[in-house]
Parts: sequence; structure tokens; C-alpha cells
Amino acid sequence: MDKEQLELFTSDEQPEVRKLAETILSQRKADKLASSYFENFITRHVDGLLHPEIRIMAARTGRMSITEPALQTLPSNDPLVRNAFLPRNEDEVIIASDLDQVEFRLTANFSEDPALIELFLEADRVGGDVFTSIMQQVYQDNSLQKSDPRRKLIKGVIYGKLYGAGVDKMAQTAGVQTHIMREVVDSFDRTYPGVKLFQKRTEREGLDRLNNEGVGYVTTRTGRRLPCDEDRVYSLTNYLIQGSAAEIFKQNLIKLDQAELTKYLVVPVHDEIVMSVPKDIVEDVKPIVQECMTTTEGWTVPLTAGVEGGFNRWGDKYS
Repeated sequence: MDKEQLELFTSDEQPEVRKLAETILSQRKADKLASSYFENFITRHVDGLLHPEIRIMAARTGRMSITEPALQTLPSNDPLVRNAFLPRNEDEVIIASDLDQVEFRLTANFSEDPALIELFLEADRVGGDVFTSIMQQVYQDNSLQKSDPRRKLIKGVIYGKLYGAGVDKMAQTAGVQTHIMREVVDSFDRTYPGVKLFQKRTEREGLDRLNNEGVGYVTTRTGRRLPCDEDRVYSLTNYLIQGSAAEIFKQNLIKLDQAELTKYLVVPVHDEIVMSVPKDIVEDVKPIVQECMTTTEGWTVPLTAGVEGGFNRWGDKYS
């Protein structure tokens, strides 16, 4: 069975079935970590140092591809593999800066949905969490907290939409029944109709270009064209968002270089940078890194970034 089938069985009514599915998934994860990461660490290090292959324009969207090891596919919020990454020297510590919900923020900007824009601006003013706010709206309960498991459903809807997933796929990913996911999707669409209109507009423009120019595509703000396959016009919304995020991230790296901070850079991973910084200057460096990783000009919803530091291992951020 593949992973998706096994995940369905983790919600089975029979405890023996759930336990078996969970055990198999756990074993497969361990096998993947060993083959994809730890074996590479052992065979590919040079005097204890890894030098991943970074292709800066490998993906169609312009996202970077990092292989040997494949650091962009690390398990989310899992410190195990990241714990292998240490500061370069004993007098240094790890700091990391990650773009804040950059894909969702770009969606708010591109869709120009006033309610979604205000949601982000209010969250930035008070230090709130947009996913929790949407969860409270969907379930009409302002007492719900970030720790509520239903927040995962909200994230599943949002990122499912951005990746062009249907309700069935969203439900399967979130591990809930389809009718439950449908209710959440419908509630989101009613509250933020601009997102669905943005998706339809992007697909319609792509289809017109396919019919008139022979290829469907979207154009980023820098003028770069991102084409789609003829039978995947629906993917253009994701291409526009992913491509824009890739451009912004690379522009941020340029700002870091202009601030003479790339000498501390360990590796860029997806929307995150990992740096090894001397302990005596780490508190001075952190606000500069955050400023370089934040983009406000030209965007209604700022594309912000967080910065955390003082770690003895990269995995400490995820512990």
C-alpha cells in the first residue's frame, strides 16, 4: 500500500488496524530518513562537513533544489535530521530566519480580498495567528486556541487550494471525512471569496494564452514567464505564488549579501536560511537578518520573516 492508503487506515475504527498502519508508516519514515539523509551524511561528508548540491533554478517555478542530501524535503517540525547540523565553531551558535506564511500572504496580495488583507494586517498588529483566526471564524468560537487540532484543517484547506487539490485530497491529507472538509472549504470560500476569484481569473488568463499563443503561462512581477502543461492550467495559481516566493527569497539573499552577512550563511532551505554566527555578535546580527528577510515595498500585506537564534543545533528550533 502507498502512504495515502495507509494514512486512511490510521483513522480506522478497529484499534488493531490503526496500530498496524501507524507501525508501517513509522518504519517507512525511519527507512527514508536513513537512506535519504543519514547514509548520505556518512558517505558524502568531507572532514565532517556536508556540501549539498544547490541548483538555484531547478524547479519550473524558480525554487531552489537542494540534493545530496535533499534538505528541502525534511520532515516538517521534526528535529531528528536537523540535529545533525551544528555551528561551524565552538564560539558560534545557529540562528535561523524563516519567511512567515509567505505563500498565504502572497495569496492575500494577489487576490486583493479585503477581508483576508485585513486579517493579516490585524494579526501583524497584535501578534496573532491567521490560521487560528480563520478557525475561530469557521467554527464561530473565539475561544479556540492555536493548539486546537482543527487548525490543521484550516491549513489543509488553504494550502490545498494553493496546490490545486480537491476536497477529497484535502480531507485525505488532513485525515478527516470528506463532508467535514467540505464544510470548512465552503465556509472559507464564503468568508474570503476573493481567493477563489483570483484562482479562476488566473486559470482563465492561462487558458486564453494557451488558446491564443499556444502555451498557458503566468507572469511574475519581475516579468518572468512560468508556463504550464496543456492539461494542467489549474496549476498556474500555484506557479505564480511559488515563483513569486522564490524571487522574493532570492532578493532577500542579495540584501543579506549587501549587509555582509552571507559569510555566516550555512544553507538556504526553501523559505528559511540557517546561519552560524559568533556568540558575541548574535544579538546584533538577528535584527539585521530580520530586516533583510522582510519585504514591504509594493505589497499591501507585508512579507515578513521571523528570526530565532542561539541554538547549539539547527534541530533545537523544532524541538
